[in-house]
Amino acid sequence: MVQNEEKIEEDNYVIKFNRTTIKTIKTGEGIVEGKRSFHGVNWWIQYYPAGYTYESKQYVSVFIFVDGGPKKLIIRGAISINGVAIYNDYNPDVFHNNGVGYLKLFSHKQCKLADHINDIVDIEFKVSVRKTDVIFTAIPSHKTSVKDQLTVTFDEYELDRNHDFEGTLKTAVKDSEKHRWWLQYFPAGDCARSKGHISLFIKASTSETKMVILSCVIRIVGTNFEKKFNMLIESDSYINFPKLISHEELKLIGGIVDSKITITCEAVFTTHDIPSLNL
Repeated sequence: MVQNEEKIEEDNYVIKFNRTTIKTIKTGEGIVEGKRSFHGVNWWIQYYPAGYTYESKQYVSVFIFVDGGPKKLIIRGAISINGVAIYNDYNPDVFHNNGVGYLKLFSHKQCKLADHINDIVDIEFKVSVRKTDVIFTAIPSHKTSVKDQLTVTFDEYELDRNHDFEGTLKTAVKDSEKHRWWLQYFPAGDCARSKGHISLFIKASTSETKMVILSCVIRIVGTNFEKKFNMLIESDSYINFPKLISHEELKLIGGIVDSKITITCEAVFTTHDIPSLNL
């Protein structure tokens, strides 16, 4: 059996944002703030003055990272314009490792209007962490697994086509009526931060009400390269590898065969006979 006891913890933090960095820092370049700890929850901020992606380059993008889970985040950000606090509450746009991303936190126009001292703008954050204590009692473990594989192949010349991307169709997992998954890949990187690399995004969904874990191995055909990961699958889940492998390393290990690159993703979807925790 699984018992959940929910607790809400709160903390506050102020970024001393130098708005001149909007012009001096490139899109995709981030600044990491110091780690904070409260009630067993560790969290920190990484922000991008010129945006995290090309689509958000006119905004300040922010990632909030948390460990000490399981947890749900509620984020409120605020700046002051003419003495009036402007609040924004956000649902995450991007999930990355242990972090959630807010691509368009505040626009550059808002930052230019904001109250400041020598171009330093206070961006205040209130982070509420709904933390779930999960208690497992010993029960027999019953699980079922299905396997599937997706493969993508592209030409060597695509390594020079900035930010172009392709992908597979959203595909039903073999021998499953509930799981679906698909790939999206950027041969020349998804944005400025990953220039000179291949970016790979893996997305999956399930209608299963029990807990589903995806275990995957990414391989590059003709090489010994492999990357493994595990991911909890819910209604829509994804994991991103902005810098899966650099073009330089790809060439050194022989990953270009007959002017083509082939990437395989071998997956095992395991359904556990306990309800999904919906964390």
